[in-house]
Amino acid sequence: AGEVYPKYSTRILMEYIEMSNCHNIFEDVTNLHGFYGTRLNQSEIRNCTLRNISGSPFKFRRSQANNVYIHDNESYYTGHTEFEESWAQPGFLRYSGDPGGNCPFELTFENNIFHYPFCWSEYGEDCDNTEAILCSVSNTTSCGEGACTDPERVEWINNDIIYVWVPGQYTELPSTPYGLRSLSKSENSLTVEWYDVNINESAFVVEKMIAGVFVEIARLPPNASQFSEQGLEPSTTYEYRIYVENKLGVSDQSESVVITTPAPNQPPVPIISASVLQGEPPLEVRFDGSQSFDPEGDNLIYAWLVNDRFQGNSDTLNYIFDEPGTYKVTLVLEDGRLIARDSVEVLVDIPLSLIPKADDFTVYPNPAHGSFFIKSPLNEINVSILDFSGKLYRSFEHDHLTISSYSLPPGIYTLIITSKNGRLRYKKLIII
Repeated sequence: AGEVYPKYSTRILMEYIEMSNCHNIFEDVTNLHGFYGTRLNQSEIRNCTLRNISGSPFKFRRSQANNVYIHDNESYYTGHTEFEESWAQPGFLRYSGDPGGNCPFELTFENNIFHYPFCWSEYGEDCDNTEAILCSVSNTTSCGEGACTDPERVEWINNDIIYVWVPGQYTELPSTPYGLRSLSKSENSLTVEWYDVNINESAFVVEKMIAGVFVEIARLPPNASQFSEQGLEPSTTYEYRIYVENKLGVSDQSESVVITTPAPNQPPVPIISASVLQGEPPLEVRFDGSQSFDPEGDNLIYAWLVNDRFQGNSDTLNYIFDEPGTYKVTLVLEDGRLIARDSVEVLVDIPLSLIPKADDFTVYPNPAHGSFFIKSPLNEINVSILDFSGKLYRSFEHDHLTISSYSLPPGIYTLIITSKNGRLRYKKLIII
């Protein structure tokens, strides 16, 4: 008689009940209802969902069925039409009494949804031209033909009703999405994807495991097949699952996917080896960075710089130094996110044939008073003045001829003259 059949019941609350795909065989279609309240009174039916039910979603019978408040329920594709003349109980409500006026009263329907009648297309019913009725009455002689609209018997308040059958509007529950998997991930974000096998969904719901319980974290529109989340923690395991909604209900939850975000990206580690780091020009050096690596195994991009000028982008560099001097050779590595660099110095000496002898440096007058002069074959030298005990009085770069000695007390001093290539020369200086 009814999927929920509260017979001889009083003061009953029925809520959050979901029923779907409820049918008798075609020949007995009129004999199955959603809620069948025979002799039900002083009760309430609320927040229930009925879908795909071939009989009426609600039926009440006899005068003992009274003072029932039916509100905020949703019915989709319920209640058969008058397709067959033999069907005696069409409508979203079947109002039933017995001979002698034994009829229900004070039934209140408020804020309910009644969308679309059920249609037996496989048995030849013309669904495109079928239409539901709000309510049908048995024993009209006892209860009256207008019992369904008599406010003392049935009161209808703010209900949403669609009487015609509409094709493709949630005729069945959505199918469970499948193939949930990780599409991409970084230390702070991830993306999952799945296969959408439905054509009638109204939303995808994404759930995430939090403190041992799956919690809804996102609702996505129809036809969605991916979800991304930002602001995650590195080296952390997360678990997700999804399900699908439509107006008839929800699918089962998908199988969950477990994803661990990677550790924070570490910079590459540059390693430079050189065939030689000092010599006279022309000095040919082979630099090798092939032992460099990335901790995460990412592919590396190489760049070689000599005194901050780009020279090549392979893992090795062959370079000829033609001029004396000190050169900084830098290997720059990039792993796509971070950059690291390391450097070595190459000292290119002045050829011995060009290095001045000690006698090539002349200090005069010597002894000196007030100032003295240094005659040098080189343009750039460093001069340090030490007293007889080795105490440094003064150190400076010399690019001019005259040096003041007024700050030096009389005595014997040693001049240390350093050329650009680092070679040292010594001269004795007497201040009077």
